Amino acid sequence: MVIHALTITVYENGVEYPTSGYSGQELAALIEAIEDLWSPTYHSDRRFVVVEDDDDTLLLVYRDDAFNMDAPIPDEWLKKTIRFGLKNDLKLVGDRIPIRPRQLGLSPWPADVKVAFHPE
Repeated sequence: MVIHALTITVYENGVEYPTSGYSGQELAALIEAIEDLWSPTYHSDRRFVVVEDDDDTLLLVYRDDAFNMDAPIPDEWLKKTIRFGLKNDLKLVGDRIPIRPRQLGLSPWPADVKVAFHPE
């Protein structure tokens, strides 16, 4: 199955939080933290980018800058796990991943901010 985008769901303190509730600065900090999870594409014209669709839904796409178009997300990224702490292996796609966005807005971020990525 070819996947071109992943839908991003944000959770604050275990509850789904709509991205429309964030200020511009908060949304920028959130996007930066999300892209940092997907950043290791060294020496490549391709990178993971967060975009907003018409319904204010955040999507993660794999962009090819050389051709200015989106590419299919590689299978190895769809199956990737990351480690949190000593024993917590989380699937990058499917599990809720803890993040710490930078404080750019007026309101402090809650202690428990997580994101989940799902195929569209």
